[in-house]
This record gives sequence, C-alpha cells and structure tokens, in this order.
Amino acid sequence: MKHKLIGLVFLVFAGIVSGCSSPGIAGIVKNGSVDWIVTGETAHDDMERAALKNGSAMIDIRWLKNGIFERYILPELAYLEMMDAGITNQPDFTPYYEREMKKLYWVLLYETGMKLETGEIQQGNYPAVRISHILIDVPAILKKKGIAPEDAAQTDEYWKQAYILATNMIGKMQSSPTQKQLFENYAKMYSQDPLTSENGGDIGYIIEGMTVPEFETPVFAKKTSGLMAEPVKTQYGYHIVYVTDPAKPMTWEQIKSLTGGNFQQLQKNLQTLMKGKQIMELFSIYAEKKGIVINGVPYTPELIPDYTPVVKIWGRDYNWKECKDLIEIFTPGFVKNMTVDNFLKEMKSLRNFLYFAGLSYTKGEQNKQEFIKELAKQKDEWIKTYCADNLKTQLYSTAYSKIDPKDVQSYYEKSKSLYESTNGAGTFESVSNTIVKTMAQEKYNTLYTKWQTNSIEKYGLIWNEEALKNLRFELEAAVKKQGI
Repeated sequence: MKHKLIGLVFLVFAGIVSGCSSPGIAGIVKNGSVDWIVTGETAHDDMERAALKNGSAMIDIRWLKNGIFERYILPELAYLEMMDAGITNQPDFTPYYEREMKKLYWVLLYETGMKLETGEIQQGNYPAVRISHILIDVPAILKKKGIAPEDAAQTDEYWKQAYILATNMIGKMQSSPTQKQLFENYAKMYSQDPLTSENGGDIGYIIEGMTVPEFETPVFAKKTSGLMAEPVKTQYGYHIVYVTDPAKPMTWEQIKSLTGGNFQQLQKNLQTLMKGKQIMELFSIYAEKKGIVINGVPYTPELIPDYTPVVKIWGRDYNWKECKDLIEIFTPGFVKNMTVDNFLKEMKSLRNFLYFAGLSYTKGEQNKQEFIKELAKQKDEWIKTYCADNLKTQLYSTAYSKIDPKDVQSYYEKSKSLYESTNGAGTFESVSNTIVKTMAQEKYNTLYTKWQTNSIEKYGLIWNEEALKNLRFELEAAVKKQGI
C-alpha cells in the first residue's frame, strides 16, 4: 500500500491528525492519520548515549534527525519498501524466518530464566560453615623436591611425614588454653595457603557443595566449634581445620550479611551449586569417545532414538529429538555432521543454555502476557532489521555493479600521488581493491540518499519539530551535567 503526504504536516503540529494526546517525534502518514513510530521516550536514551559520546558541539536538529532516521525510521521505511517488493515471497525466506523466530523465542526464555534464577538462589537455604585451616601442601613439596608422582615410595613417605607434622600441631593446640590464638599463629607461620595464612587461616564461610567431598564431609559433620581432632586429607595436602561457626542452614540474606566482600564470589559459587543440582546427564561415553550409552545401550549419535531422554534439567526430561532440534536452531548443519566430539560439545552448550531457558519453560513463562508481548515486539523488530539489511545489501550490490574498470583506472590516475610510495606499495594492482571500495561507497551514498528521498515522499514521513527541539534541550542538559 502506498501512502501519500497530502498536506497533512500542518495538521500534525496542531495535534489533531492522529487523535493522539501526546504526538511523537517522527511518524508515517497512514490512511489519513499519523502513526507515530518514534516518541521522545523511545529515542531519548539512545540519543543521550550518542550525545554524551560526541559532546555538545554535535547536538543540533540535523544531527538528531540523522540519528533517529538511521536507528528507527530506516527499518520502518525499509520494511514497507521490501514488503511491497515481495521479499517474503523469496523461496529461501520462510525456512530462514522460521528458524530465526524459534531462536528469538528460546533466547527470550534464556534471558527470562537468568532473572528467575536469581530469585531461585535468593529463596534457597544453604548449609554453610565458617572455618579456618592450616595447609601442608604435600604436592607442592614433592614438586619442589623433584619427586615424580610415579615414585610411590618417596611420595608415600612425604605424605606420612605431613600427617605426623599435622597431628603433632593438633596435639599441641589441643592442650593449649589459648587454642584459637595458637592456631592463628601456626597458620601465619606454617600454612602453605598464601590466600589465608595472613588472616590466621580464616577461609570464611563455605557452602556445602562448593569444595571437594573429602574435605566437606568431616567439616560439615562437626556439630560444635573448635579444632578438629584429625587432619583432613585432600588432593591438595593435609588440612588442620578449626571450625569457627558449625554448619547450619542459612538463607540468602544471612549469607549476604555474613560474607561481606566475598559475596560476589559466593553468588557465583551458589549458581555453580544450583547447576550441579538441577542438571543431570542421562548418557555416558564409552570406548574412548566411540559412542554414547543410554540406559545401558550403546549408540552412535545418529542412531540414538528420537524420544529417548538424554538430559534432565529443572526436573524435566529433554529427549534426543528436542535436543537435536534446539541445537540445530543455533548450529545449522549439526544433524548432518554428527560425531561423538560435536555431540559432546553441543550438549555441553545446550546444558548451560537450558539451565536458564529450561527454568523459564518449566515455570510456564512462555504463556504469560508479558513474555508474549515482548516476543511479538522482538519479532517485529527482527523483520524490520532484516528488511533494512537486505535493502542496504541491494544498494551495495547495485553500487558495485555500476563500477567500470576504466573508471577505476581513471580514478587511480587522478589520485596517483596519494597512492605513490618509495617501496612500490602504491601501484595500481596494490590499491585497486581499495579504490573499488571507495567508489562503491560513494555510489552507495548516492543511491541511499535517492532511496531515502523517494521513500520519504512515498510513505509520508513527517517530523514534529517542537518535539525535536525539546529532545535537543534535554540532551544538551545531560551533556552539560556530565561536563562534556
């Protein structure tokens, strides 16, 4: 449908064309009224960011119009133009469009899930304990001594010596009336954990699931504060442990108030803990990555039955068909080129993706009006951006097609002095591609300006000059406030 600007501009600024009580900045005349496609609220943040970047010298009405046109109006006019030209009737459009719409849907689920996950973490209760430790770093000692792990006799001897040293220190502290003070002194003098030794060995609060099981099990089992009677052995060495605050369930707010500066790291740890609880692989790998085992049955990836569950996330099973289809949206060609290696790679990415997107899905976010409205908005923006990109591609293609090799040679001859150099880098052969790009850009600019003029006339673009002035004043005030 073609829209004409038939003397309506004067009526717009009287505020009577669209019946809108708050006219926007730019609009398109449709069926005798104005569709305000850009409002002050829409353009303000984007233009303010640009103004703060460029400074007050750039802020004038022409600059505003150019910025608003490129950001908001170009996609709208390109959409009208390309739809009139039948872009959606191209044979490859429908499958591409359907895949992109699925991608928008799942990405929005993912983004929504990221917000929901914070709430899930904040509503949880977590067993937490505050401890201090003195570390005898046996692996570091062995490395310093040049003792290889294969040397079992010497390795075992150093582990035994470390155990004796740890138990001796525990014995001295157990008989001391100032046990905690002695522990802190020993930590400063002997602990080989540089991150905690200066603080008397204090690790702070740890949450169950954050450390290795052989460390956690005895630490969380201790029901009273004080020194643990036996050293704890882990892959890192022997730990002499002092429980400052025994394990107990804590809320998000309690952990937040107790951890202070370590809160951000703990938040990441809580997310890792949550992922460990909510993500469950229902497959394994056999024979050096030669196949996948599900329910005890080995398969190559292409032979896995479609409706066999392969992963459970947030309590929901995802079968192989669902996983394949979702991977194919983001990695086209995956199904045709399946190997065990790319199966593992893509399933790893999918697990992390579904941790957030799956949370939204299982909570039914996709059925809520807010989600439906946002998805519709994103689909509308996508098709307009797609049309704008295609329009520009067509204009560039036309620009390149208009370049005659003789004109390139002539351009070079006229500008030869700009390209000449003592090392020969300015020969025609070395700069011809650059010249072609320069000429194409010049022709593109001409074509784009012509299209812009024609489309404005064709579809009836109008500007609300008063609203533009108000926006300009707001931006100038913002720049002045920042001292730019």
